[in-house]
Amino acid sequence: MKTDYEALAKRYAEHRRVHPEVLACLRAPMTQAARVLEVGCGTGNYICALKELVGCECVGLDPSAAMLEKLRERACEVHAVKGSAEQLGLPEQSFDLVP
Repeated sequence: MKTDYEALAKRYAEHRRVHPEVLACLRAPMTQAARVLEVGCGTGNYICALKELVGCECVGLDPSAAMLEKLRERACEVHAVKGSAEQLGLPEQSFDLVP
């Protein structure tokens, strides 16, 4: 059964939270000059948290337009890109971290 993230986006955003230990591990090597890409970012919990903590350039990639809309509503200055892991459409070796 395939999950319909377009239909689930609102409830997903209401109930998902950042795990503090995971965020600490992601944040550890980052500087303000870093470029971070989160593939499958959903509504942007982790990528927005990294943006807030570090201030680095952040890009969130997700195939769901509804999930990306929720990310944009957060106004966390993350560049939201519609796409998939199989077809990134982004320049190779242009990110310091892809969690």
